[in-house]
Amino acid sequence: EALIPSDMETDYEAVFGDNLAAIGSDEVEAWVLQAMETRFGIPAEGCTVRVACSYGEETLTVTEVRISLTPAYLLHDPHPIEAYFTEQLDCPCSVTVAAP
Repeated sequence: EALIPSDMETDYEAVFGDNLAAIGSDEVEAWVLQAMETRFGIPAEGCTVRVACSYGEETLTVTEVRISLTPAYLLHDPHPIEAYFTEQLDCPCSVTVAAP
């Protein structure tokens, strides 16, 4: 305890949590991209995925998923996509179409 001041432990914990959240976001984004293609027929180049994760109380939580479809998928119904990822990840999911 004398070697590591208590305020350094808190800083280390925050850095660890931020790094874990970033890694978790990357992993979930990759899974969402794969699911978009296999479940909804939209390839990775047809969408952009952003996932927000948080780390607290020794738990990594997915807090939000945002999917932006390219204009080629303008007529694709976003509701089943939103419902699927909301249910699977237990967090809000929004699907939009990018402007051309």
